[in-house]
Amino acid sequence: MDHLPDELLAPIFIQVRDANAIKTGWDGPNPYGILYLGLVCKRWHRVIVGYPLLWTQIHISEFRWKAAMLSFKWSHPAMVEIYYKSLTRGNANRFIELLALHGHRVSRLELDSSDNLEIQRILSRFPLLCNIKHLTIRASAERSDPNRMLVLRISDMASRLNLESLNVHGAVVSFDSPAYRGLRQLDILFTMSQLPDFMVDQILPVLRGCPDLEDFSLKVIGVTPKQGLERSSPNVPLPRLKRLLVQSYPRDIAYLLSRLIIPESTHVSLRITPVNVYHDDDSQQSDTLSECLRRISLTHREIPCLAQVTSLLVEEIEDSPEGLFLTGK
Repeated sequence: MDHLPDELLAPIFIQVRDANAIKTGWDGPNPYGILYLGLVCKRWHRVIVGYPLLWTQIHISEFRWKAAMLSFKWSHPAMVEIYYKSLTRGNANRFIELLALHGHRVSRLELDSSDNLEIQRILSRFPLLCNIKHLTIRASAERSDPNRMLVLRISDMASRLNLESLNVHGAVVSFDSPAYRGLRQLDILFTMSQLPDFMVDQILPVLRGCPDLEDFSLKVIGVTPKQGLERSSPNVPLPRLKRLLVQSYPRDIAYLLSRLIIPESTHVSLRITPVNVYHDDDSQQSDTLSECLRRISLTHREIPCLAQVTSLLVEEIEDSPEGLFLTGK
């Protein structure tokens, strides 16, 4: 190819991580640079679609979409990782075109966009991603515009995918009718603006459906603690859990831990958010380190999983929104 076509303009990046890879390309206006992927993929490679960025030590300038699609000729055993970040409307259509051609080769997919409708359209094409194992979604959830909030129905995805790891940041997640056997890693992060009505007991159904879970992380940032947690819900056994990280308010952490049954070898990390104004029986008070420890009841029999932890490291991070950090090992 001597020149770049004028149509279908979209930024895209390609990284090949293979010492034996054959790298070819051409110089164009700007200049444009391309690393061809044909006849090279003996190990693995990553395709990054989106805004110009520096990925490791390879920085490839933007180029035309059609030229990129023509260069995606991977050898049969090759699997790819795709990172998609859209800053302009219409890129979802082009991205879906790419998935239609090569979706069966994708093993890891990361979606990062401020347009939740665009992400939803891509997620609707999951049948094209029959071999995907690792999925990461970073989405906005505008409280002022609920019609644009991304509702991610994990159960719908689980029926079509055999995921091993799932990272969800900033999406409104529906955990209805869960069946997630095979899922080993789950990472969920919310902020107040993204999930104003969050209650920690909403996480229990998905954990109950993840008997193979080995790594679970829940981070709740700036969410006002809600009243009315369901104390009668059954405990959740996680017999294979190796790592647990929870970041939230003391009461929410205590509630979640009181419902988990985990192995003695589980590495437990708790990041406690001090509550400056904590609503408790219409009273207001500031949480100090001792108050956080009292609220979470670290030695209380209601939290049996912590009784199995042989040691706890308690560190107070002063004047930090990250709160307190406790680690059990």
